[in-house]
Amino acid sequence: MRGIPPLVGWLAPLVIAALLPVQAAWAHAQFTGSEPGPDSILENSPHEIVLTFTQAVTPVSVTLVGPDGALVESVDDVLANGDRVVLPVTAPLDAGTYVVSFRVLSGDSHPISGGFRFSMASTAVAVEDPASSAGQEPVSAADSVPPASPVVTDPMPSDVPEKTIRAVFMLALLLAAGLVIFRLTISLPDSLDSWVLLLSRRIGGIGLILAIAYFLIATLTVTGVADFRPRHLYVVLQTSIGVSLLVAIVGFLFLSMSGRGERILGGLGAAILVASRVLTGHPASQEPMLLLVPAMAVHVATAAFWFASLWVLLRFLRKGPLAEAPQILSAFARVALWSVSALLLVGLAMAVIHVKSVNALLESDYGNLLLWKLGGVAGLLVLAIINKHWLTPDLLARFDARRLKTSIRIEALLMLLVIAASTLLAATSPVAHADASVAQSDPARVSVPSDTGSFTLQVAFSSAPYDETQPLSVELFDASGAPYTPLEVSVTVTIPSRRIEASSLTIVRQEGNHLVIETDFPNAPDTRFEAQVLVTDFDRERFAFDREGHLD
Repeated sequence: MRGIPPLVGWLAPLVIAALLPVQAAWAHAQFTGSEPGPDSILENSPHEIVLTFTQAVTPVSVTLVGPDGALVESVDDVLANGDRVVLPVTAPLDAGTYVVSFRVLSGDSHPISGGFRFSMASTAVAVEDPASSAGQEPVSAADSVPPASPVVTDPMPSDVPEKTIRAVFMLALLLAAGLVIFRLTISLPDSLDSWVLLLSRRIGGIGLILAIAYFLIATLTVTGVADFRPRHLYVVLQTSIGVSLLVAIVGFLFLSMSGRGERILGGLGAAILVASRVLTGHPASQEPMLLLVPAMAVHVATAAFWFASLWVLLRFLRKGPLAEAPQILSAFARVALWSVSALLLVGLAMAVIHVKSVNALLESDYGNLLLWKLGGVAGLLVLAIINKHWLTPDLLARFDARRLKTSIRIEALLMLLVIAASTLLAATSPVAHADASVAQSDPARVSVPSDTGSFTLQVAFSSAPYDETQPLSVELFDASGAPYTPLEVSVTVTIPSRRIEASSLTIVRQEGNHLVIETDFPNAPDTRFEAQVLVTDFDRERFAFDREGHLD
């Protein structure tokens, strides 16, 4: 197979580098609020709908649907300003309930979707309410509808094609980089060296095609086929997965350009491929990055060497020359010892960082996937020990490679399953610190002002172990400090590390301004609460807080 023309190969990285967006780090963005707020009741038509997130996002789809189900405003008019997304409202809104739906991308290409509703109360129809008999004003129909808390989920189009192409792409990347690393670390016979070089160049060409396909499918997964616009390509290009794929393309180009005497160029291509994997996923969005980034690089490089070595050894055992088996297998054993040790060491370090307790390992999706991966690695180690201490000596003694080839084929199949588990792990939120208990001997009390500052919540957290009932005691006071009895209260809990998004809590008891909430949820440091309190028929106050107090 002929390589990429040298001029194209050298100019392409420069063009790609010019397209790379400048960003410091990526992490999952979170929807924090809106104006108008969820379930709010407005007397005057708003001029715009403002969505706020924890970091800069790129809008993919934002819509405002009216009471009759017709589209009022759409994404074509939306404005993005850092962590704020603004949808202008170009005409006064009529009476009724409106629904806002949004879909945005955070810097790490993680899609965030959700929606909420608000009402125009000026022409709301009054309904009979028992409170009217006590001299209070009747409650409007808009108020009679149970509040709908915003739900932030990932209701994207099916991600099966994206996961499939990601897995195939990862196989190509590991094989291409691993072949080069194997060729650079172990001296091979000319015939085998030529085969390894030719295969690495072919995989480089295939990798280019897969990277482009992965980019296109990832974009369609985020936007949906029906909502796709050409500008969405640049939207995804600005995310960490877009940058990672562009860097990988450079690495594949260098591999395609490398020749028999161009080991440095091939080595550079392999290093770029390894580096592309630390630009996205957990190393790019989790702390401590100074440890996770180099650990991930070592993890990818050693896994690539192990994966590629299986195919090289199979080719050698089939085609020979077996007379050189002692030298090749001895050199491979030395390199494999160091690479497997490094692989286990950095893998253990990353597992400890992402999974802080046995409970999280056993109960979270990330922990369960990690257990499957560790089981596969354990199987690989058993096969490697059998190969080294029994089958390889048998080969050297009798020059019969049949049993060794069977063992390596099983090892290759098991390696494919481990890579599949790793691909799923990369797309699963780690549970770092999710189950670190917040030990407190006495109930912690925080004072939480509302967004307007007109009311205050006194919140008492009771100490409770992980995943057991954790009651909240809430008291409402007005601006003067006097107890205030709310008309209606709804409370949601969000725990990003456990993928719990805006889950409603049940109020089990209310006595005047005092409410008690009991529910089961993980006692995690990133637990956040939001309370929506109806203080009058038309006024609703929002309180956002964690164990430390008010959240902006």
